[in-house]
Amino acid sequence: MADLTTTYMGLKLASPLIASSNPLNLDIENLASLERFGVGAAILPSLFEEQIDVEDVYETYKRHYYGNAIPQPLQHLTTMQGYNKGSAGYLSLIFLAKQAVDMPIIASLNGVSTEGWIRYARLLEGAGADGLELNTYYLPTYTYHTSQGIEDQYVRLVEAVRASTKLPLAVKISPYISALPQFVKRLSDAGADAVVLFNRFYQPDIDTVLETVTPNLELSTHTELRLRLRWAALIHGQVETDLGITGGIQSGQDLVKAILAGGTVGMSASALLRSGVSYAGDILEEFEQWMDRHGYPTVEAMCGKLSPRPGEKSTAFVRANYIKELRSYAEKHDIV
Repeated sequence: MADLTTTYMGLKLASPLIASSNPLNLDIENLASLERFGVGAAILPSLFEEQIDVEDVYETYKRHYYGNAIPQPLQHLTTMQGYNKGSAGYLSLIFLAKQAVDMPIIASLNGVSTEGWIRYARLLEGAGADGLELNTYYLPTYTYHTSQGIEDQYVRLVEAVRASTKLPLAVKISPYISALPQFVKRLSDAGADAVVLFNRFYQPDIDTVLETVTPNLELSTHTELRLRLRWAALIHGQVETDLGITGGIQSGQDLVKAILAGGTVGMSASALLRSGVSYAGDILEEFEQWMDRHGYPTVEAMCGKLSPRPGEKSTAFVRANYIKELRSYAEKHDIV
């Protein structure tokens, strides 16, 4: 039988399947079940710096009977009782999770200020987290924002957090970077132990009746995996950092694709939300059966098998595959 164990961010995992950040991971019993079904690690939902700031302000105003003074756009953050545990609840969750399971528990942090990133990274480390994922979200919204400036901001962030904590560090990034391989290398050089491809930015919708912006959360599908596979394959072997693939892993076959392309691990959230935590066992069973059929004794042996060799990672290689895709579609549909 194949050996599913692997390492990610320097952490030893029972398998390359990670339960990505989602509400299920807020429950200790769910975490225990995920471990029992073979999941290698779990990433907790992000702790947002705004949540903590508003939490502090809310408590101050509440003591002085001025609760309504909190700005309207932020008032909902104080009432997210089921999802927003605040800083104390989040740190307690880490502590209790580490008592209940042996698999690595990776905290997730979404900061705003450099001071906030550093401060809470240290708190998460103190609570016992095994690793830290920086859930970055720098959105250029003004004409004076430049691509170089945004990328420099990411790199400075990683350098600052790396200098403040010894935790294994992953950076979850957007695909909207002009030169991804070079950017990932910069993050690696700055101290990132892993880079996660890619952050899913939830796009709001517009209610044309009420003329308001409304939340619009849609779970990922198989098709979203293709973008991750492409970039993992192109980046693999060019950087020392591990590559995590998240977004679109719905089955054991998807996990196989993620590893063959060059991902160190595959992360799943939507599939677990649809089918429950026990579905993790089905994903891993299918993954292991594939490894046995194809003669791979370890996960490491198959990692990056379909990544082009360094000399092939060129514009010509990418364009050749693009042309091949077009020709394949035309032939399949009998288009002359």
